[in-house]
Amino acid sequence: MSKQARLNQHDLEKKRILQVLELERRELVQAARRVARILFEESKEPVTAWQVFEAMHSVEGIAPILAKHDKRWLGAVFKGPWSLVGYEKSGSHCRLVAKWIPSEH
Repeated sequence: MSKQARLNQHDLEKKRILQVLELERRELVQAARRVARILFEESKEPVTAWQVFEAMHSVEGIAPILAKHDKRWLGAVFKGPWSLVGYEKSGSHCRLVAKWIPSEH
């Protein structure tokens, strides 16, 4: 299999996994999308998944649900009407984290 074919296969698999997570963690994903929108509207700055995750702890009733699941569902939050606008280094390991804005902006 060529490198391009492997990349295409990886992209397809990632999309499938995000669709499954979007369905299985529907409540979390929908709440996170609302939080992401609020964060963007308040700051007019791109939003990261980590900012959303941190802000979600203030959403009533969500903390116990967050504690039950690993963070892989965060990838589904920006699926749809969001545009990737860049990356920033984040956390103690300075890993690159995607920055998003709503597509209509």
